[in-house]
Amino acid sequence: MSSMPKLTLSSPLRVMLVAAVLTLLGIIMSISSRSSSLARVAALGTRRHDRELDIASGKSDCPYDQEKPERTLFPREDTEHERRAPLALTCPVIHKTKTLLLFVGYPRSCHSLVGSILDAHPNMVVAHEYDLVGKWQKWPEKKKTRKYVFNQLYSLTRRQQKTIRKLETIPGRYNYGVPNQWQGNFNNTITVIGDKRGGLTSRQVAVQLESATASLPDSSSTGPIEEMQKTLNLPVKFIHVIRNPYDTIATMALRRNNLRKANDKTRHLYDQHIVGTIAKRYFRRLVYGVAKVKSAGYPMLDLRCEDLIRNPAREMKRLCSFLGVGCPKDYIDDSSKIIHPKPSVTRNLVSWANGTKSYIADEMKKHHFFSDYKFVE
Repeated sequence: MSSMPKLTLSSPLRVMLVAAVLTLLGIIMSISSRSSSLARVAALGTRRHDRELDIASGKSDCPYDQEKPERTLFPREDTEHERRAPLALTCPVIHKTKTLLLFVGYPRSCHSLVGSILDAHPNMVVAHEYDLVGKWQKWPEKKKTRKYVFNQLYSLTRRQQKTIRKLETIPGRYNYGVPNQWQGNFNNTITVIGDKRGGLTSRQVAVQLESATASLPDSSSTGPIEEMQKTLNLPVKFIHVIRNPYDTIATMALRRNNLRKANDKTRHLYDQHIVGTIAKRYFRRLVYGVAKVKSAGYPMLDLRCEDLIRNPAREMKRLCSFLGVGCPKDYIDDSSKIIHPKPSVTRNLVSWANGTKSYIADEMKKHHFFSDYKFVE
C-alpha cells in the first residue's frame, strides 16, 4: 500500500497563512468586544429605566443605589479658608430630611437676617433668594426630585458663604456671617432644607391658590406647594417675618432711588405720592398674598423682627421648636452677635401724607399679625 505524499509549504505561503489566521482572530475578538460593550450599555439602560420608574412611582429619587451611600450628590470642596470641610450630600442625608422650609412676607423686613441665622444651624440648609416656588413651576418633571432640589439649594448656600467671607473684609459693610457656626454646611444630617424668598413666594402661592379655587371641582390641577409635598415627600412649613409696616414701606421707598445714602434733607423731601403708591402695593399684593397662604392652613410661624432684635434667645428657641430641631447655646450666642442692638426706625426719614398714614392704620386692623404696630410707639 503506497503512502500519502507529504504536503510542504513554501516559506512565503506559510507567512501568508499565519497572517490570515491572525487577522481572522482579530476580527473575532473585535466582534466579541463590541457585543460585550453593547450588552453592558443595554444593562445600564435597563437599570436607568428601572430607576426612573422608581422615581416616578415615588420609591426613590436618589441617583445611586441605596447600598452605596458613600456616593455623593454634591462633591467635596476643600479650601484652605474653610473652618470645616463641606460635607457631601449622600442618599441617606437627603432621605432623612424632615421639612421643606419656605418664607412669606415683605421686602426689607429682616428676612435676610432670619435666613442667615437659620442657615447657620448645624442641621439646616437655607438658601438665599433661590425662588424655589417660581422655578418649580417652570421645571420639567425630571428635575422635580429631592436630588435636584437639594443640589440646587446646597450649592447656592456654598456660593453665598464664599460671598459672605469676602464681605467680611469690607469695612463698614453689614455682614450676615455667623461666626463659628455652619453657614453653607451642615453637621452630618439635614433636618430642614429651605429657601428664603419671602415677598415673591407670597404672591406666587397666592396666585396658584386663586387658580385652584377658580378651577372646576373635578380639576386635577394642584398648587405648587401640594405638588412639592407629594413629589418630594416632605411637609412644607412657612416662616412669616413681620416688621412695622411704616418702617417697611419707608425703607422700600428710600431704597427705590437709593436715598438712604442721601443727606437727611433730601430724605425728608421725598415724594409723598411715591410713598403712598408703595403703601398700596404693600397691602394689595404682599399682605394679601400672606393672608391667602395663611388661609390655606399651612403650618406657619409669625416672627416679628423687633422681637428677634430685643430678645434673640427667646425667638431663636421659638424658631427651632417650630422646625423640630435643637437650639444649642453656642448657636444662640454666635447668632446673636450679628443682630443689631436695636430695631432700625426709618419711618421718620420720609415725608408722609396724612391720607397714607390713615390708610395703613385701617389696613393693619384687618390682620391680627399687625396688632400693636403704630406710627408712634
